[in-house]
Amino acid sequence: MKFKVGDTVRIKVLNERERHHEDLSYVYEMLKYQGQIHQITQVDTRKKEYGITFPQKGNERNYWYYKEEWLEEPIEYEAF
Repeated sequence: MKFKVGDTVRIKVLNERERHHEDLSYVYEMLKYQGQIHQITQVDTRKKEYGITFPQKGNERNYWYYKEEWLEEPIEYEAF
């Protein structure tokens, strides 16, 4: 697994085909978080369909599950 608890990740901006996964649903409410940076709070390895989770403000569930391929390392730039 590429990511672990405490890592900072960016949620990729995905097209409809990329969001489809047979093990885990990418629901409409998750779209507003695309492109945002968050810190991983849990990695669930109990079942293959569970993935990486972190809290989301304003989400009544307080978390979403993400497959690793839906996440990327944030790009950091150093100015001069």
